[in-house]
This record gives sequence, structure tokens and C-alpha cells, in this order.
Amino acid sequence: MASANMEFYWAVHGAAWLSAVLSAGALFATLWVLGFRERTERREAQARRVSAWVTSVEELRPRNEHGALVGLGGGLRGKSIQLTVHNGSDEPVYDFVPTIWLTYAEDSGRHTRESVLIPPGDSTLWVDGVELSQGGLADYPWVDIQFRDAKSQKWRRGHDGSFGQIDRKLSWGLAHSAILIGLFGVILASISLVLN
Repeated sequence: MASANMEFYWAVHGAAWLSAVLSAGALFATLWVLGFRERTERREAQARRVSAWVTSVEELRPRNEHGALVGLGGGLRGKSIQLTVHNGSDEPVYDFVPTIWLTYAEDSGRHTRESVLIPPGDSTLWVDGVELSQGGLADYPWVDIQFRDAKSQKWRRGHDGSFGQIDRKLSWGLAHSAILIGLFGVILASISLVLN
């Protein structure tokens, strides 16, 4: 008789505990997903406001914006590419590096410039010594950008509109949420055993 009572007890109370654990897990997972989306939007807020495009392709400039020789006496050949860089955020971006594609092919060579700080607003940036191929690309080269935001997170934006974080480390929430859900279940199961 005692065995039948225990089976009935576990059938009723075990189902209730299982239901409670699953409900709590579902609630936690829902809250985590909503929080993850909000954290992602906050993390990307500044980076999504940064873009760059080619404004003009010109003969190599004789001097750069600092007065240093570029063409002829500066030893560079090729073209000077003028970029407009838009930083629509309220903070500067750091280590901004534009990369000019030399042809439209995926295995194309690239030409980069040293990194610079980009203040809020629109800026003009020159990339000198770019040796573009003859033809359509010479007037409309593609540009990819990489930069670091005010929170030191690294980002990239491709000429095709692609966007993403570079070398993103797993956040605490992402890496530990499964562990917390598991621990929560173990704690509830332990409480259930102690009460019986």
C-alpha cells in the first residue's frame, strides 16, 4: 500500500515540479532573449552609424593634407581616392582603416591606408597611391572599412553593405546562460528531494 501511495505522490508532485522547472526555464529563456536583443542593439548603436564611400578618383595629389610630398618627390604612383566618411554618432571612432578594392574580383588586390580617428559628422579622407586597373573600376572603386568604436569594439562594413563585429568575444550572458538554467534546475530538484 505504501508503494502505491508513493507512486501516486511522485506522479502528482513530480509532474508539478517538472512543470514548475520547465515554466521557470521558459520564462528565464524568454527574458534572456529579449535582453540579448536589447544588448545587441545597444552594442551596435554607434557602429551602425559609420559608413564611407568614394567621392572622387583623381590624379595623384602632389602633397597630402599635412603638406608632405605624395606624388613625384613622395615616391607614390597611381591615383588619389577621396572618401566621404560619415560618423552619425556623438562620439569619435578610432583606428578607422579604409580598404580600396583594386578590381571587382573577389581575389582582387586591396590598398589600405593607415588608421585615423574620425570625429562625429562628415569627414573627407584621402587614400593616395592607389593603382587601379583600367576600365570601370578606375572611376568607381569599392571601399570596405574597419574601425573601433568608443567602447573599443572592432567593426567592419563591406562595400556590399555587410556589417559585423570583428573578433567578438562571447558575452557573459551568452556563455553562462545555459549554466545558470542548469543550476536553477538542479537547485529546484534538490529542494524537491529535501522536502520529501
